[in-house]
Amino acid sequence: MKNLFSKIMFVAVAAMAFASCSNDEIYVTPETEGFEVSINANTTDTTRSAFGDYNADSKTYPTLWEGNEEWFAAINDKYTESIDKITFSDDFKSANANFTLSNVPSASDDGTYTLYAISPASAWSSYHFTDDYLRFYIARNTQTPTAVSCDPASQVLFAKSEAMDSADSFDVNFEHLSAYVKFSFTNVAEGGVVSSVSVTAKDVNLAGRYQYIPSTGELAEYDRLEKSITLVTNSTENLWLAVAPVDVSGKVLTFSITTDKGILSRDVTMPATAKFESGKVVTFNVDMAGIEYPTDEDAETWQLITNVADITDGEYIIVAKNNDGNIVYLPSATNTSSAPTQTVITVTGLDLSNADVFKTTLIPAGARFTFTGSANAVTIANADGKYLYTTSSNNGLRVGNTNNTWKIAAHASVNQSLSLQYSTTDRYIALYNSQDWRCYTTSYGSYTGNNTTQNGVTYLYKKITKDPAISASAIEVEANGGDGKASYSVMNMEDDVTATSTDEWITAMAGNGSILYEVEPNYTGDVRTGKITLSSASKGVTKDVTVTQAADEFKVSKEVVSLDAEANSTATFTVTSTYAAAISVDDAKKWSVSATNIEAGTTEITVTALTANGGEEAIEGTITITRAADSKSIEVAITQNAATAEKIESVTFSEQNYANAQAIELYTGTNFTVTFAKGSNSNAPKYYTSGAAIRCYGGNTFTVSSEKTIIKIELTFGTDDGSNIITASSESYSNGTWTGSSEEVTFIIGGTSGNRRIAGISVTYAE
Repeated sequence: MKNLFSKIMFVAVAAMAFASCSNDEIYVTPETEGFEVSINANTTDTTRSAFGDYNADSKTYPTLWEGNEEWFAAINDKYTESIDKITFSDDFKSANANFTLSNVPSASDDGTYTLYAISPASAWSSYHFTDDYLRFYIARNTQTPTAVSCDPASQVLFAKSEAMDSADSFDVNFEHLSAYVKFSFTNVAEGGVVSSVSVTAKDVNLAGRYQYIPSTGELAEYDRLEKSITLVTNSTENLWLAVAPVDVSGKVLTFSITTDKGILSRDVTMPATAKFESGKVVTFNVDMAGIEYPTDEDAETWQLITNVADITDGEYIIVAKNNDGNIVYLPSATNTSSAPTQTVITVTGLDLSNADVFKTTLIPAGARFTFTGSANAVTIANADGKYLYTTSSNNGLRVGNTNNTWKIAAHASVNQSLSLQYSTTDRYIALYNSQDWRCYTTSYGSYTGNNTTQNGVTYLYKKITKDPAISASAIEVEANGGDGKASYSVMNMEDDVTATSTDEWITAMAGNGSILYEVEPNYTGDVRTGKITLSSASKGVTKDVTVTQAADEFKVSKEVVSLDAEANSTATFTVTSTYAAAISVDDAKKWSVSATNIEAGTTEITVTALTANGGEEAIEGTITITRAADSKSIEVAITQNAATAEKIESVTFSEQNYANAQAIELYTGTNFTVTFAKGSNSNAPKYYTSGAAIRCYGGNTFTVSSEKTIIKIELTFGTDDGSNIITASSESYSNGTWTGSSEEVTFIIGGTSGNRRIAGISVTYAE
């Protein structure tokens, strides 16, 4: 009788620590501060296969199973590749599964049983109980995220139970092995319809097959490693990405947005603290300011090659259609550890059936190979000078240092397609299902074979070169001139470009894609234009580059400067220039003028009245500010105000011959009086020789009155603690000075104890 062995597994919900990535690089800005995340769960270190909406109050991403998961599980030396009969709790925080093994697992040396589980089951690759390791895929090179979560196929969760005496049931907690990124693009150029987003690393791997040792928790790269991940999405915000755990600190990542108008890309140097860690989320923004869509001039012309005779030296892409019906390209990235992964490409005009040329800006840089030689012996190389070759293994297709040649022939049974045979063997390039590119023998995928993995069918698209040309954008220069650098590019020609200019104020030279120019400061006061001519002697091609220089800004912050009537009154104003130039001041000799030399920016200039204006009319005049090395000047109007019609009268109480401790009720001056009163205090104001002032106690008042209009009252104080605040009955009073317009002002001493000592009073009134 067949031995069926039933097991039960219980799974709970996990707690995950999510940390955001803080970064000072110009193109990456933090989305949030770093935070730890706790989750409502009945146990710790367990998880689910998707993320819920972020809760700002609790700083959590709620974790729930989705209810459609499939797991891989193994008990010691026996395993099942998929478990789909999983029962989830009503709140989706826990789950259990009943599954059947075809054979009873063997007990360990100590007589125990341990259960291992992976979610999703599709991530599982191989299991080796005796050698204590598993192999599985962490992340995928193509992912389809949801609005609130990563692609479930790329979220790898692992569980290991306690060693049990029997193999009947197990309690486990799942943990994340994948790392996660949540990012948004900001300042994206408008108008394009997004079809995908990609993240590419130059020096580290982001996805692939990994080896995990359950006993130690060690995770290591194995093969089929990928440096690029493409997200199939029409959004540029809140994008979830699953990646392998990798240290990306100081590494350059390229973030690209593919749209119907072209590809927008930005290289970002990650901060020194940036790490993608298992079970953690890194959040950030990628600033795309200044990244514009390619223009029509940037579009390349490509054509499907169906005739072997048309294969000549040039740039090509190698594509095919996989089992999912997607057109995929053969990546050109150097990879000596595993077969290149099939990567979906979506380009208008690339339909594998139309040999007409089409123009596009959407061919990825990582898809391009350079073909050199004849169809019977073609060397296929990438941009780094590495070669496409194969080992003697079916999955031995590689890009690396081995330089050998390929033979290209028309496919025997599929119209418009070709086959690529490695010259030293009988292996042909073909696809393996929807997984990767391989190299099968004649019985597996040649144009004479009968293999179900696409029969060695490949398609070649060649970039059709245009006429030789030089392209460069116009140059804009600030008024202060100086050294500058601009870029240019050449098409279908060697870079033997030189630069000249007939404009005396422009000096230029060119080489290696850069225009180095020097422009003199623009002292003319007007915008001026000139040109730099780029030319290639070998091709007889020229390109005029327009140079526009801004007009200098030479201005005064205000055109009228007002001085008070008194002698030595001053006023300060500013002069601004966008370039370094000396400024001289021509004084009209009614005032003293001081100024420093202008550098680029703002300089203050001070005007001082030499004498007081005692008349009733304002004195008006001008000063002239002239820039050195140019006749351009600005006149600034200056006005010295007329003498003010005011009268000031003062009293110093120490000069009034008051006796010590004498109660003071009234002081009478020429034009004003001061009346002192107890107010709410039982003690009246008194004069004391110690301190030479009238002591006014908390609640006392004194009133200044006049038949004239009082416009200012200034109080002077003797020695006191100053803690009793004085208030006035009207207008504005602060720090001993009252201003306003009145014939009577009452001052009140604050507090209920202590005193203020009034040493003197000065009254200003209008005539």
